[in-house]
Amino acid sequence: MNKILEKNEEKRVLRLAGSTQSVDDFEEIRISDLLGFIWSSKIYVLICVLICTVLSILISANLKPVYKADVIMMSVDKKGNSSMSGVLSQFGGIAALAGIDVGGSNAGNAAGYILTSRVFLEQFIDDNGLLPYLFPARWDSEKSAWKELPTSLIDRLLSNSMEGGSGKTVVAPSNRDGYKVLKRALALVEDKKMGIVRLSVEWFDPVLAADWANLLVKRINSFMKSRDIQDTKKSIEFLNDKLKQTNVVAMQTILYNLIEGQANQQMLASVKDEYVYSVIDPAVVPDDKIRPSRLLIVILAIIFGVVLGMSITYFRNLWHAAK
Repeated sequence: MNKILEKNEEKRVLRLAGSTQSVDDFEEIRISDLLGFIWSSKIYVLICVLICTVLSILISANLKPVYKADVIMMSVDKKGNSSMSGVLSQFGGIAALAGIDVGGSNAGNAAGYILTSRVFLEQFIDDNGLLPYLFPARWDSEKSAWKELPTSLIDRLLSNSMEGGSGKTVVAPSNRDGYKVLKRALALVEDKKMGIVRLSVEWFDPVLAADWANLLVKRINSFMKSRDIQDTKKSIEFLNDKLKQTNVVAMQTILYNLIEGQANQQMLASVKDEYVYSVIDPAVVPDDKIRPSRLLIVILAIIFGVVLGMSITYFRNLWHAAK
């Protein structure tokens, strides 16, 4: 290490003195000098590697494993027949007033946005009672109640409750809090060219991850099905009212065709469970975790320990040379 510092110092002196001798012509640091520096750092390197390795093992052992459950599904094509599409294109104004989809929009795209929306997920959390599972550290399973949390000094001052009391309060998480946690655990990836959709749920419990993934698919199918049934009912009621208001035979024929199309759509929606997503491969309980990789954590800790040990040796020798 001293040789390296001496050579660097000599190069610096040559620059300051304006010597015509090129610094590049000066004797370069040999590999043996570098190896000697590494060998001189062995004590600090070994100590740092040992400390970092032990810490990484302790930290990785306390990290909860995360599992991933996937549902693979296909978007269901709900395009109407060609004759009905022709009627809708000719009389799109009446159809639009009746709430009938004239453009033939892709229901799968709408379902994907709804599935990850705040309103849908909050209702899903509330209906299935998922808050204790989303916040297990704050849930007392023995008492079936939320744990008491220490009240901060500022909150106690604001509430004028400094005297008496336990200084603790029960703060139950809201559905909005649960939505934020569940949204981070979800991933929806769609291959628009193939029409394949993959819903992934990452969670600490593999059983819950698989259950939630399958339940979400059933829930979005049921939600879109119920919504379309209600929409077709309203459309049929509107068209029947218009039918009563006209005596023109051509207009009555058009209205009858529109009513027939909506009745067919309502019938199909009523008997079809996989309404917007047809499940190809349902989620199963995963066997292997996706993270953390304890081996990778230990390897990175060892590398960091080597770099740290050599840095300590370098700056220590630099400090002694400056004295």
